[in-house]
Amino acid sequence: EESPLASGSIGQVHLAKLRHAQQNETVAVKVQHPNLTERLALDMTILRRLAALAAHLAPDMRIGETADQFALNFEAQLDFRDEALNLDKFAANFSSSFWSAVVSFPRPIRGLVSHDVLVETYEEGESVATFLTRSGTREVGEWKQDKKGQWYMVQKGDEGKKRYAGTANVGDLRSNIALCGVQAYLKMLIWDNYIHADLHPGNVLIRVERIRPWARLQRWLVMGNPSA
Repeated sequence: EESPLASGSIGQVHLAKLRHAQQNETVAVKVQHPNLTERLALDMTILRRLAALAAHLAPDMRIGETADQFALNFEAQLDFRDEALNLDKFAANFSSSFWSAVVSFPRPIRGLVSHDVLVETYEEGESVATFLTRSGTREVGEWKQDKKGQWYMVQKGDEGKKRYAGTANVGDLRSNIALCGVQAYLKMLIWDNYIHADLHPGNVLIRVERIRPWARLQRWLVMGNPSA
């Protein structure tokens, strides 16, 4: 499609169809903005010179180092082949039946990855920003421990209702989304030591699907709540 699906500072994304695919597969084509490497080099040179001037006025703030780090991080995003390798790494880290029922990542299409163009599977879903609008009131109550040492909250005015820590409200889609997001982030941080560092709403899509019985059983065994 000629009109971009999304656009950012590095490139823009278009939808396309793979002609050789048996099922006419829809893919996302990420294309780098024209002459970005040259324009970015000029921008970063100007930024570094301005930072050097500012450093003379505030030498204790390490402005030059901050500008250098910003420039290096930006320049590291210019090669889409590195992004394809990162996608493969994330997909491998979340490939188990337990985690694949919670999180999925686009897959690069082999033979269609270059420095300036990245073709990957198209992942449908709504931006997480859609679910960020606050509704209702904040829960207020008293935290207690049961006989097993698990923490739960008793809401004021409803002594018979318990809310255990780390569990989502039954039927509350936003609570389930938040729980899945925290689980995935902690896995990247603690277990994998490999973090997606650009988790803005444009990069996080929500898709509601029915998980398979085995994955549901695993979530029940681990969390005691197959709907989370």
